[in-house]
Amino acid sequence: MWKFKFIIQSIILASAILTVLSINAKNEIIYEGCRTASDCNDGVYCNGEETCHVTRQRNRKGEIIKEFGVCQAGVNPCERGWQCLNREASCKRPCEDKDGDGHHALKCGGDDCDDRDPNRFPGNLEICDAKGIDEDCDATTVGDVDNDGDGFVSQLCR
Repeated sequence: MWKFKFIIQSIILASAILTVLSINAKNEIIYEGCRTASDCNDGVYCNGEETCHVTRQRNRKGEIIKEFGVCQAGVNPCERGWQCLNREASCKRPCEDKDGDGHHALKCGGDDCDDRDPNRFPGNLEICDAKGIDEDCDATTVGDVDNDGDGFVSQLCR
């Protein structure tokens, strides 16, 4: 029984010595995975900045013998509901319909010529008014209303 125990202890000791000797013989740290955040960077702005989480394995002397790096996904840099633009590496505020008429402002790519006035939007009925307000957002029809149907623009519209 003592021979068996001695053999097992010798094998364990020998494998430990071989492991230590192989690492020390090279005198270098073994790296696996990423080492820095730049190793994880995929170049895509909208999925956030990736990071590298490194765990170090040390020997009995406290020396680092192995590093394991794992990439961690980033977080979308834009606020919830905002549009993320990869090419521009920026976030764009969503377009709102501020006057509630169902049309978005021109500056956001919409077709509402005045997003502060709910009575001005494409498709709205153009009315004859002395101020020449463009109710239907069509500059070619501003004030051109023929109220009596005689083929001429009503006098009130001029």
